[in-house]
Amino acid sequence: MIDNDGNGVEDLGAIYIKTTAGTPTLWLDLATVQGVDVGLSVMPTIIDRGLPNSNMGPSYDSAMFALVGKIGLGDIEISDDNTTLYVVSLYDKKLYTIDIASKTLIGVGIPVPDPCSGGFARPFSVTYHRGKVYVGIICDAITSQLESDLKANVYRLDGGSFTSF
Repeated sequence: MIDNDGNGVEDLGAIYIKTTAGTPTLWLDLATVQGVDVGLSVMPTIIDRGLPNSNMGPSYDSAMFALVGKIGLGDIEISDDNTTLYVVSLYDKKLYTIDIASKTLIGVGIPVPDPCSGGFARPFSVTYHRGKVYVGIICDAITSQLESDLKANVYRLDGGSFTSF
């Protein structure tokens, strides 16, 4: 996410390409073009957060601390043949598959498993390895506050569903 970059737009679903000159260019915005739910409905606007509509100096954005890891996009991974991009929405907790050439979704988002007790599953990481997609999830134990409920899990995508291993 590029936040408070001076354009007045919330970029929670944006995926950028960075040129060799160092300039980021919007490649695809999943939230607006594809309709992926990245949590825009729960994110206060720049104005509501009291931030300047400028990137000319530092700002303190306390409203965002509680939303870190809960809205926007997680990790992004590209298949070995460079035709498919995989990304996790932190808000709806789904893995999305995107055709790189057409910049369109392949199918629908696949819900990431929730193996957690005493808290919430927080998917973030994605890896493509030897033709398989893997998603990493942590259990945050926010409700129970028990160390025993803090866990990390990795799932492999097999067809249209996930398998624990």
